[in-house]
Formats: sequence, structure tokens, C-alpha cells
Amino acid sequence: MEKNAAYVDWKFRRIKSVSPSVRCVALAEVTQAGVERVKEYVGPVMEHADVACYTMGELSSFVRGLTR
Repeated sequence: MEKNAAYVDWKFRRIKSVSPSVRCVALAEVTQAGVERVKEYVGPVMEHADVACYTMGELSSFVRGLTR
């Protein structure tokens, strides 16, 4: 989890260095671990994510909120 999150965060950092106004949204859904554990390990690594979602439901809610 942490290795993949670090790679995605690195990509987010590179994107933001070129286009600072871009909002980066991360989905970190792990079927073999509970949501709280994923938040504990992935959350601190995703420094450059503007929004981190840990389930498809959270992501769906976030996206619906953008369209309102």
C-alpha cells in the first residue's frame, strides 16, 4: 500500500509542479485491509493529494458533490 501510495504521490507532486491549480484526487481502496488501516498507512504518504477517498462510495459522493 505505502509503496503504491508513494508512487502516486510522486506523480501528483510532478503534476502540481507544472500545473499548480490542478486538483489531485486519490482512491486508495484495498480489499484485504479495513478502511481505518488503509487511512493509517496511506494517508500520511499522500501529501500532494487534495482529496483522498478510501472507498468507491466516498469517491462517488465526492464526484456527485462536484456536480451540484
